[in-house]
Amino acid sequence: MYDKNMLSKRIKRLRLEKDLTQRQLARMANTTPTSVSSYEKGQKTPSIEVLCNIANALETCGNLEFKGSYTPLDAIRILAQLDGHLGDVLNFITQYLQMSQLLSDDRITQGIFDSWLVGVTHNEG
Repeated sequence: MYDKNMLSKRIKRLRLEKDLTQRQLARMANTTPTSVSSYEKGQKTPSIEVLCNIANALETCGNLEFKGSYTPLDAIRILAQLDGHLGDVLNFITQYLQMSQLLSDDRITQGIFDSWLVGVTHNEG
């Protein structure tokens, strides 16, 4: 299974660096304080739209980036290792297509795309 902790720790760290409360970040990212809390605890993974809103609210793209370069094929291979969780793979593919469209429409940066991709494919193995 992929590790939500990498993304969650970065969101929390950047929020605290900006001296924002979860409520403030939620308002800026058009989500709820409960959702922000869940993202920071690694209990939920933000949708593509919310992740983009969070990155924009934190005024960062590069700081959400992770080391490593994943191709879509790499991501699908990692998610396929979820051993019988076809729904997770299908959800990933759907979100990947949405994210790719946002990238091609210049509504997000390559850094946001890469951050999202690495966040949903990170596997501690």
